[in-house]
Amino acid sequence: MSAITTKFVTDHKLTNEMSLEELSQYAPEILELLTTGVPKVDKEKRRQARDRLQKGYKFSKEQAYALIPHERIGRRI
Repeated sequence: MSAITTKFVTDHKLTNEMSLEELSQYAPEILELLTTGVPKVDKEKRRQARDRLQKGYKFSKEQAYALIPHERIGRRI
């Protein structure tokens, strides 16, 4: 999933200096790219994407979770 994350970050010119509010605006779009409809697979893809943001792009944990939330948007628990 790092390829999807890398392309998304570069296409949208996201940086680790952006605010949580700015990053959260992109959450629905990147989640659409990362989700397949299989919850267990989706969870792993989201984790891998957050890891890529933190390790590859030096985003903080809070920034990574603002961009890629733990749960899918609109999902009922």
